[in-house]
Amino acid sequence: MSTGWDNATLKKLKALTVKGLSTSEIGKRLGMSKNAIVGKLNRLGWNAKAGGAEKKAKETKVDILVTPIVTILVGVGLALVVAAPIGAFAQWVGSIIMWATEQRPFIMGILVSVLVGIALTLPISSAAICAGLGLTGL
Repeated sequence: MSTGWDNATLKKLKALTVKGLSTSEIGKRLGMSKNAIVGKLNRLGWNAKAGGAEKKAKETKVDILVTPIVTILVGVGLALVVAAPIGAFAQWVGSIIMWATEQRPFIMGILVSVLVGIALTLPISSAAICAGLGLTGL
């Protein structure tokens, strides 16, 4: 197996990478191991998986700051838009459950057990569900 990375070998590496060949196939054609090819592509900053010898995108200091800030702002914006309707729906369901508690005992037992049972199968805390539904005195 060849061990040198002269200019001619680098040109062949780039040409074979641009063709989209696998690193194993490139290694066979250049007389090197797959690991040697992968290591060289990484050191050169080339993206072998994309099927081209273009440089990989690097994360900059700006990305490290902008990404979390944008994520937080989008999350807050979505919460402002979505939270009020979800809260109103939860209060509505809570009022139905509270209404059910005022019915005759047999009907109340059925309605409350079904409605609260459905709510309790949700993957969140039962205490949070009761607080969100505005349930008191149950």
